[in-house]
Amino acid sequence: MEVATLPDSHDQPVRRRWARDLIALSLWLLLVVTLVRVGHDHRAAGAHHHGAASIESGRAFLSWAVMTAVMMLPTTVPVLRALDDLMASRRGTGLLGRFDVIWWAFVGGYLAMWIGFAALAAGLQVVLGRSDALGAAGELRSTVLAAAVLMVAGIYQFTVWKQACLSGCTRPMTFFLVHWRDGALGGVRMGARHAVTCIGCCWALMALAFVGGIHSLWFMVIATVLMVVEKLPAVGQRARVPIGVLLIAGSVAMVAGWLR
Repeated sequence: MEVATLPDSHDQPVRRRWARDLIALSLWLLLVVTLVRVGHDHRAAGAHHHGAASIESGRAFLSWAVMTAVMMLPTTVPVLRALDDLMASRRGTGLLGRFDVIWWAFVGGYLAMWIGFAALAAGLQVVLGRSDALGAAGELRSTVLAAAVLMVAGIYQFTVWKQACLSGCTRPMTFFLVHWRDGALGGVRMGARHAVTCIGCCWALMALAFVGGIHSLWFMVIATVLMVVEKLPAVGQRARVPIGVLLIAGSVAMVAGWLR
């Protein structure tokens, strides 16, 4: 007698996870294409005229918002996975399910902080652009200033702040266990707090956009790879020092005239 078998209870969550990862990859590729297009439009506009102040600021903000999303999406997926797993383990405790209000509130708080970071970076870009300190690709014209940005980013790699923020980013489950808050407000607070940790980890590397070019696809790819490597649990802390050494060496080489 043939016995009917029920689908494995683990198959559906695995399929959902693969579907979400595919959506995340598709979104990342779309953001890359958008960033390239925004950079092209920005350079084209700059070649004719800066235009109205509001349009110029809007383009700068859009550039940083998309660039930030491109760089952070690959490193955000593990965090959302950890929260997803934690929410799955809490089913039956009165919560709304895998994608309950806490999950979405976390995403909202996380995005709000990064949008704020993008706005500040865009403001700095506008100020530098109006002072004619940036080239066509959004890079600093001054070799000394570019070398200084490299040096600051390199030195920051060795600080306790970088180490602490990196630890928080590479151990998302530990973060949730320590800072867990219930409810929608709790989700927003956790999202904002984790975003601040990520900003503390990545701001100096993102500032290198003023060296490599805000509208440079190659810079975005290299910076994204660096941030992904840094946030790998097995190698993140070990990669921190070599990256710092390379940045400092690049600063020295730039001042000596070996770069640019």
